[in-house]
Amino acid sequence: MAGFAIANAVQQDIPGLDAGEVIEGHVSNTDGFTTFESGLNIGRFAKYDTGSLDNLDSSVTPVLAGVVRRNLTGDLTKTVYDTDDDIAEACNFGYVTVDTVTGVTPTKYGQVYTINATGADSGKATTDNSKLEVPGAIFWKEIKTDVWVLRVMMGVENALTAIAASTLELTSVDNTDGTATLTIQAIALDGTNVAENIMFRAWVGGADDFGMDAITGITVATGTSKEAVTANGEYLVITDGTGKAVLTLNNGGTGTIYGWAELAGNIYPSTIVITA
Repeated sequence: MAGFAIANAVQQDIPGLDAGEVIEGHVSNTDGFTTFESGLNIGRFAKYDTGSLDNLDSSVTPVLAGVVRRNLTGDLTKTVYDTDDDIAEACNFGYVTVDTVTGVTPTKYGQVYTINATGADSGKATTDNSKLEVPGAIFWKEIKTDVWVLRVMMGVENALTAIAASTLELTSVDNTDGTATLTIQAIALDGTNVAENIMFRAWVGGADDFGMDAITGITVATGTSKEAVTANGEYLVITDGTGKAVLTLNNGGTGTIYGWAELAGNIYPSTIVITA
């Protein structure tokens, strides 16, 4: 797909750049949709609904697809996609210009929300936290009145969660039956429990050397097993909405095992003594 033929450094300095432009100097991803709503607003957030890229319209649980990108091969003055267009595009990762609600005063790195309703402001970015939160999207730079460059990372944690999970706290309890319960709690920078879903890597071993050794069984009792890297040895785990995951470790008998959890490159250990 051809990009907008202006270098990033120059493009960001153009005061009149309209909404719907992807800043190509940064890593980005844009998806194409052959099925889309006629009248789809360019430079606004859109939803993916039953195979179609559509405007936001007050639906209860919209699946955000990204920011609708300007048609680079068509009439650049158009503000919507219509039946004359064969494909509509949405940027779901990168830096992109977006219409903002008139009167709001965003700040750099501020969390982005959007208007999930029909009307003139449908899909616009806003700072109003009573509106629909856009996970992974932050305000970056004002490009002109009511148009901001946003950093969007659809499907990634929201702007606060990106810095919220500071550490993991591991607590083990011997169940005296050859098993133990290992609780992993994500802790925020302020020392409170994170009230978000957090993904981390967890593994166990028979020696205190960070090496993985499979045991008889590992069950994710609280949270979700995202991937079994090695059965009964190493897992990618997603916490529940309170930042907590609970693993049941079956050692098949008495012994001491070691557990580790890794978040953002930091490793948190636990020595787990199990009796039967």
